[in-house]
Amino acid sequence: MGTSDAKLDQCLAVLAGPTDEHKFAGLLMVTKHLADADATTLQAVRARVLATTGVVFFLRLLHTKGSDDEALSPYRALALNLISSFCGDATLANEFAKASVVADTLEALQLGVAAANVTVVTDCHHVLQGLYLHTSSGRELLIENGLVPAVVQAMAQCCAVQPLSDAHEVILQHLVDLVRSIHDLWKALSSPDFNALLHCFGAIESRSLAKCHLQELLLRAPDERWLDAPLADVVSGLFGAWPEHGHASTQRRDTSLALIERLFSTVGGAWLVPTPDAAGDLVVLVVQLAAIEAKLLLDDAERAWIDVRVNDSAVEVIDAADDRLTRMVPICYGILEAIVSMLAGSRPDIVDASLLSGPVLAQLQDALGEVFTVVLQFLTTARDFVATFPTSLALDMVVYASVRVFGAWLAEESDFCQADVLQLLPFLLQYQPSLVTDASPLQNDDDDDELDSDDEAPPTPLLTDPLHFLLPGLLSLSADETVANVILDDDAVLQRVLQFGVSVCANAESPGVVTLCLGVSMNLLLLGSPSFTAKARFQKTLPVYMKLAQLTGQRCMTSRVYDDDATSLLLHLLNYCLLVLLGASTTSSDKAFRATLEWAQAHAPPIECDASYDLHALLLHLAARYT
Repeated sequence: MGTSDAKLDQCLAVLAGPTDEHKFAGLLMVTKHLADADATTLQAVRARVLATTGVVFFLRLLHTKGSDDEALSPYRALALNLISSFCGDATLANEFAKASVVADTLEALQLGVAAANVTVVTDCHHVLQGLYLHTSSGRELLIENGLVPAVVQAMAQCCAVQPLSDAHEVILQHLVDLVRSIHDLWKALSSPDFNALLHCFGAIESRSLAKCHLQELLLRAPDERWLDAPLADVVSGLFGAWPEHGHASTQRRDTSLALIERLFSTVGGAWLVPTPDAAGDLVVLVVQLAAIEAKLLLDDAERAWIDVRVNDSAVEVIDAADDRLTRMVPICYGILEAIVSMLAGSRPDIVDASLLSGPVLAQLQDALGEVFTVVLQFLTTARDFVATFPTSLALDMVVYASVRVFGAWLAEESDFCQADVLQLLPFLLQYQPSLVTDASPLQNDDDDDELDSDDEAPPTPLLTDPLHFLLPGLLSLSADETVANVILDDDAVLQRVLQFGVSVCANAESPGVVTLCLGVSMNLLLLGSPSFTAKARFQKTLPVYMKLAQLTGQRCMTSRVYDDDATSLLLHLLNYCLLVLLGASTTSSDKAFRATLEWAQAHAPPIECDASYDLHALLLHLAARYT
């Protein structure tokens, strides 16, 4: 150890010499001496070197110009290399937080990119990143000198010639990584600079790893950045060239799908069909990508959380599968749900379905049918598993997401795999993930007390009750006599449906949700054959719905303009109450309810409001039987 210290002292003695030649020689000697040193030793020696030479030497070296035909002098290149090692040390970086260092390094960055000099750009990256991360004064100087615009300009310069050379590929990786390290990037990034990033993303024609990193960066952009962004560049980037290994890389696939889902949620999907005569092939491609990934993910989920518990010979999946599955399954489902809503006409912001050709629509329908068959199979497997084994949070989350997207599909395709759906329906309707609090006025089988709006409100769930997602599809399904009787004959399922409806009223949900609940219950009463027990379950809900009918009636009576939503809700409430009362062969002595009923009979909706007009006709028929 003494010999080693003596050798280092000798190197530092040369370094302390009076001339630049001494300093160059000393630096070379120190570098050779520390070739195999560990990080702790290097940190200590760097401090001694800087104390020996002083900062001024490196600043002077960084500012030394070469001949006129040199883009960047060897002295400046050497200075950058040396300073980069100091700036990587949090204890020394502040010594170089000076305006001249920032200005010279930013200038060198542009020169390095222009000359495709990987070494210079690498050193500039480390200097700038060290100053930004380790020094507050350096960060302020970088912001004042336009760090972000300078790096974006360098990226644009790098991407100007395609395909990228090997050197420019490495340089672009450094530039993207530098931008990603800037904490307040989105505050400092102007709209033109953001558009320049998108242009770079779309311009890259080579199989670039830097492009993968750039996509990860774009995924972090705030929503408002996308509102006026040139999305044609995003299309070129998403569906352009990718590294060959990137197609097998879950990280690259994940960020591509996440970016698509993000764009759907912020700006819709018109960017997939940029012109009215566009064929819609990109829409099909997006659905196919999301569908394929969803099927792979569900297969992984089954192997990770079900097979390993029930099959001793099952192949274990990679570690950290839970994180990826719970993150990516909802993203894929988000894309699929958006397309389903688009086809139903409820999400014209995605794509106007009328712009798509017949063959494109057929391809979409086929792809969706295939993936939802897999979703149905996964839910069936999950049902069988949780009947025997305790579930896990990760499995619960994926099942929850699957129920949501499957509900959206059933709302549009109620005849999908009817036999299999009918068998799964009790599980779907009763399913509650572990994060949702199960508390409802109807949960006690032995409690015959009437339910009214004065009952204690259920606690707020941490997740939306999954029955919310199933309601539109359940409304269509329950219009079938077989389905209606399946629900009526299963007391637990019927309680769940009625319990949900009452809780919706107690929580003051939107009229549309209440109307859906009432529509399902009316289908059960109109088309099914309820038992005595089932009729008793319906009767217990009357106080809640009769009181809501009175309140809704007062609103309609006092409104100066016709409100079809309120009228529809009132007619649903009155029809439901009449159906329950008729089934019980009894009448209500509630004068307020009778007054509301009489007013509704006398005030028919406009004939152009088809649904409400039909409900009023049903009301007149039921009221005639009731009185």
